[in-house]
Amino acid sequence: MNELKTLLTDYLKMHNLTRNTFIQKLGYKNITKGLRRLDAFIEHPKNNVFKAQLCKQLDISIESMDEIINKQMDLIIKDKIKNFTPRIWIKWKKYPLLLMMDDRDLNHIYEIEIPGSLLNLPIKQQLEEVFHLYKQHQLDFYADKFNFKNYTELVSITDSILKKGLYKVWPVNDGFTYHKAFNESYQFNRLGEQINGVNDSNVSEAAWNYTTNKPVVNNVPDVIGY
Repeated sequence: MNELKTLLTDYLKMHNLTRNTFIQKLGYKNITKGLRRLDAFIEHPKNNVFKAQLCKQLDISIESMDEIINKQMDLIIKDKIKNFTPRIWIKWKKYPLLLMMDDRDLNHIYEIEIPGSLLNLPIKQQLEEVFHLYKQHQLDFYADKFNFKNYTELVSITDSILKKGLYKVWPVNDGFTYHKAFNESYQFNRLGEQINGVNDSNVSEAAWNYTTNKPVVNNVPDVIGY
């Protein structure tokens, strides 16, 4: 149950207010914009400015609001954990232009699906299979532009593109992140070498922002080979 939504509903009934009138009381002249922010906050309460506005209007303390918000965020995290789907996220140096994608699925340019059977393997084998999927993804992506013999040749030529700065007009990526679990990620460069640390932009937003511990980065072999 969303306690924040219940709190607001009860307040409106008690004071015989419509949502539109309530938004105006919060100081919004643009009612549509105000309602949009209200609904967004109710579902994902992370806007501190809006929180302060609500506390003042509802006449409750910041501490009481934080308690309600923490309960709501716990529900959000549990839901995300339950519905989390493992994936490989491609880190492009320069995002591919739409005109270069032809009729390919946009999501496929950035994400690689993980076969369910892969998760049953020991972690070292998982990472080897993940790197294999990444290499095949790259070969498939460039297939209609270059006829690379293998991944080694692809790396050699795209390295030249990087050194000459041509990635500004031609897509080349920096590697990939394997999101194994909601708060467990493995980050690698294009050669399969693990990158120390985790960039928060490559980790689930909820995992990063709404847990007390930062995402788990496990110790794995430095190189998984290519």
